Amino acid sequence: MITLFYRNTLLFIFLVKMTVSSKYFKQYRLASHKVNHQVFPSETIDGSYTVYVAGKVFTIEVPLHVEDDPYKIVNWKVMNSNPNRLMFISDGSAYILIDQETKKNLTFPYENIGSIIVLGNNEALHMPIIDNPYSNQLNVAWNYFELLYFDEEKETITIIESIPWFSPNDWYYILEWKMLDHVFIGSKLYVVSSRKVLLNTPINDEEPFIRTEMFITRFYLDVDKNLLSTAIEVYKKLRYGHRIAQFVNTLKGNDNDVKRFSLLILHTAGNETVFRRTILPKFDHDFETVERCKISGDCISMYQHLFNKTCLNPTCPGHPTGEIEFASRKIGNIPIVSNFRSYSGGYPDAYYKLIYFHQHELFGCDFGSGASVECSAIPSFPGINFKTDLVLDVISGKTFYFLNSTQLYQTLPYVSDKHPCFRFLNCLDCIMFGFSVGCIWIDNSCGQRSSNQVYSYKEFTVNFCLKIVAFSLEPYKELSKKLLEIEFDVVFSKHQVKQISIFVGPNNECIETRRETHKLTCLLSYNSFGKFPIKVKFSNDDYLDTTPIIVTSSDTILIENITTNLWIKLAFVGVFVVIVFVLTTILILMYSNRPAIARMLSEKSISFSSRPGRGNSSVESVGVFRSHSLSTTISARKAVKKALKW
Repeated sequence: MITLFYRNTLLFIFLVKMTVSSKYFKQYRLASHKVNHQVFPSETIDGSYTVYVAGKVFTIEVPLHVEDDPYKIVNWKVMNSNPNRLMFISDGSAYILIDQETKKNLTFPYENIGSIIVLGNNEALHMPIIDNPYSNQLNVAWNYFELLYFDEEKETITIIESIPWFSPNDWYYILEWKMLDHVFIGSKLYVVSSRKVLLNTPINDEEPFIRTEMFITRFYLDVDKNLLSTAIEVYKKLRYGHRIAQFVNTLKGNDNDVKRFSLLILHTAGNETVFRRTILPKFDHDFETVERCKISGDCISMYQHLFNKTCLNPTCPGHPTGEIEFASRKIGNIPIVSNFRSYSGGYPDAYYKLIYFHQHELFGCDFGSGASVECSAIPSFPGINFKTDLVLDVISGKTFYFLNSTQLYQTLPYVSDKHPCFRFLNCLDCIMFGFSVGCIWIDNSCGQRSSNQVYSYKEFTVNFCLKIVAFSLEPYKELSKKLLEIEFDVVFSKHQVKQISIFVGPNNECIETRRETHKLTCLLSYNSFGKFPIKVKFSNDDYLDTTPIIVTSSDTILIENITTNLWIKLAFVGVFVVIVFVLTTILILMYSNRPAIARMLSEKSISFSSRPGRGNSSVESVGVFRSHSLSTTISARKAVKKALKW
């Protein structure tokens, strides 16, 4: 492992054993940042459950002889998507459910598996829970982090990557090591954890020989990177007692995912319990510093940090040990927490909440910017207590709660038995992100459709949220393209719409689309000709369960084959030019050679009268012809004179 220090910040890079890489998978919107539960009870079929694993959804039947406690079932950590060879973790032990009938135990190196983050592709990030306050020697050499592979055919669990202990004696120094929370932001995974390290020299008055730290580790989930080799850490030394920390996000539509997230920390200082909140983007600079230092080799190992050793690697000179500053704000309205859970969704964050219990009463909180938080009591339910658990179904958007581990689920009305559609503030968000969980836009507001309501998918997705009000098609410098501009009746943002596809007839598609608040301009590349309507598809492929919005024009647009028409016109012009040229040339020649032509015609007349080779009979015939013509002319003149006299 390698650690980096920069100014007053301690930053880690880990060098690890590895065999394969992890992958980043697209998720449903409500599962894009964090999944608290993966198994959800059916409302219609007893013993039937819907399972969610890294974007894949399927159903299973769980007979009573396999598990008779539905609360345990909804808390399974499911590793793969094969319903007939389902591998899962329950109460810290690993199992495989074969053909939805037989449950078998799986062998794992540790007695209790600890904290698991399901990644998909049969892989999971594992962080063991180490709780050894008295430095008792342990029988197992733990790893600080592990990447596990669950093989459903071999029925085995394999450690394929690890950040191992530095020496067999680490058990003596590591008193506590546990994961507190995690969050996925894009292709990165952030894990917040806590640890206690035994020291040889005192550092404070409360626990003089113990250094307590909270640290955030960032992993890259890109396909071309090995998961644990990308680990980078920033930490904070603490002087207070028991800690709870969770990532929470806020509703700020103009910010990206990182800017919406913050870390909520609960700690005790003396007799006071305090909530503090620090914005996650403040750590980004430190993580980026680590990346730059990694390239330069300016680093120190985590081993040297934990055990105060001198850096011996000449390529990674040691720097003074420092810690990150949590620029946090104290927030009120939240008392001592007995059960603490946050719910997050991707854009537009129409569902995010912090749930906690206090004095047998259930509270829900929404977070704004800065230190603002709004908490209100949830109406009490019979038998509600500290064991009550909330289950957010990331597929349907419904929320369930369990009164205890022996009763079947019930719906929690406050969080809503169905998804809170009213949090979608416009038609595009309502349909694009809410339609899959039962939301529809009616009377200028987003609400849940009733179970007996008959509706058409096309009715709410085609020419419903927005319409084309004008368009124009202008020439472009390339003959095979035209400049198309489309105007809509409503405004849309880049956060709502990530992908835009524009078609005008078959094989005619827009490229280089430029968007404004309510306009689209693109280069239309066309191969088909005729009159076609414009079709625009708005979508957001960040999540698997979004609904695309289709808009079509009421009028058609004419696309002519300019290239073919031009060649035809050019051909006609060419033929006309040739004809004119030929005629002109003939006329010029005739005019310029008129004397010669006349002389030639005269010569031909003479030659015609006295052409050599004619016989006597020919001459006689000509003489007869001339005599006949002359007598005819004389007779005609006499007749005319006679008539005049008469």
